[in-house]
Amino acid sequence: MKESEQVSIETQAYILTVDIDAWQLDFGFGDKSEPVFSSNSPLLLYPEIVGAHLVEGSGQIEFSGYDPAGNPKLVVSATLGGSTEGRVTNTIFGLPDRLICNAEYLALSDHAVAHWVVAASGGKINADGVHAYVGQPHLETNGQVFGLDGVDISTASHNWSYFPVVPRVLLKRGLFSVCVGGTSLAHDFGMELKSGAGELEHWRFNYGGEKCPLELPGGRVHRGPRLQIQVTLNLTDDQAHGAFTQAMMDDGIVPEKKFKPEDDVWLRPWYCTWGDQFVMATEKLGTRNHPDHFNVTKENLTQEFVLAAAKKIREEGLNIGTIIIDEGWQDFRGDWNLLTEKFPDMRALVDELHAMDFKVALWWSPFHTEAGAKVLKHPEMLAGPSKHGYMWLDYTNPRVRDWMADKFELWFGNGPGQWDIDGIKLDYIAEKYYARPNPIDLDWYGEERALARVFEMVYKAIAKYKPSPYLWGQPFNPHHQQYFIACCSEESFLEYVTFMYSKVAMRDALCPGQRVTTHFNYHAHMQADYLRMMNRIDGIPQIGLLMTEQVTPEILSEMRELLDEYWG
Repeated sequence: MKESEQVSIETQAYILTVDIDAWQLDFGFGDKSEPVFSSNSPLLLYPEIVGAHLVEGSGQIEFSGYDPAGNPKLVVSATLGGSTEGRVTNTIFGLPDRLICNAEYLALSDHAVAHWVVAASGGKINADGVHAYVGQPHLETNGQVFGLDGVDISTASHNWSYFPVVPRVLLKRGLFSVCVGGTSLAHDFGMELKSGAGELEHWRFNYGGEKCPLELPGGRVHRGPRLQIQVTLNLTDDQAHGAFTQAMMDDGIVPEKKFKPEDDVWLRPWYCTWGDQFVMATEKLGTRNHPDHFNVTKENLTQEFVLAAAKKIREEGLNIGTIIIDEGWQDFRGDWNLLTEKFPDMRALVDELHAMDFKVALWWSPFHTEAGAKVLKHPEMLAGPSKHGYMWLDYTNPRVRDWMADKFELWFGNGPGQWDIDGIKLDYIAEKYYARPNPIDLDWYGEERALARVFEMVYKAIAKYKPSPYLWGQPFNPHHQQYFIACCSEESFLEYVTFMYSKVAMRDALCPGQRVTTHFNYHAHMQADYLRMMNRIDGIPQIGLLMTEQVTPEILSEMRELLDEYWG
């Protein structure tokens, strides 16, 4: 490569200056004002490899000319030293409104990498404030603004409010918004930013976690997240995040969600058995806090119950198009065998529901196992334990994928003995997915990778038999939205109604065009207000209660009118 002292990319929106001799990188606006951030490393993105480091003075820059659209390209590289030798390379593309950096490295020996660094320790950040989608409790999940005096945030892509998002941090500087984020499935747990009084301690992608660094073989090229820095002017925070997501779609990094005509069958309201199962257990035990409540909730689900609920829906003239058979049909999470004493003939049930003009979705948890499952006797099929003590099915093992493929053939196939199910409700995908430190198949390693691969696997399994594959789950992530008809809120309507409204801005910013639904509704007397709200946010309503004493004839009558008015 041709060595150079300093090279810049400059557009009307921003200017990037890389100075190899000074071992410095500055990013600011095109008016050459003080940089928004600067780093004491000439690379925008490099791996934090255990025992290795970038060799100072080894950096090189090459200006590689322009692409057909006239956008400049730089290649910046440096040498790895320490426990493993190698080379790190950043290919930087300067588009008019954003900068894109594709990073890769070659390490000659086996090694562990925990993070991808965006800005090195000792760098500077110069902004009015920082905005990020973070894992805050409920009402704050839609984003929070932090001052620069002691920023310590993580956009942990999986948080306890169930909204995995592509990691990004939004810097506010006057009328400008600078959105910095990752746009590939190479990231696993989000973007971390920690600084004090504007001086950076670290700004990085957490790539496997400090307690479980990703073990990688030497002698092959490893690629990092596609770093994107986008500058927008006079936009709100949500609009700036939305522009970031749209740019990923424009660049073909993630597919845009486009509903097909055959998807319309899924946009009618749904009925999920879990709400009734739950309330019936509470009525039986006298409290929802009984230690056996969860088991009784599952016991309430039977073939007869599902059929009775379906008949009531049609007898009452309720405009519901899908029935979700929730947890309780299976023996154990992890084994996924049908409890034939409760469901003596699943195919006969599905055929009868189809004849009543219902689509049928099955509850399934792709990773989670529980005590008693026979799969626990096969450690080669498991990863864990996680920090919460769970054992997970290990999809980095092709044997697990083949085993699940047989299940999918049984569930979605329409031949003799197969169930002919139409879709899947995914659960327990919001908790941290744990993979073994030495995965069998690296292409399946990591939280976001594993989720995306599982979604793709199930989607294709359904698509073999159904014109409109249906998945319903939790991740708000543009990488995943191609597989989902709707994304859910886990919260009940009565407790978190304002939280539901806050999701509209988040949905539109992160996954344009995606639908939202609630998991279930425990409060029958609130269902009319709930239906009006779901119409307001362009969501898919999910009816949870039909078979309990809470549901009076008056409630059913109002529900019928609203369902016909909004979704007729």
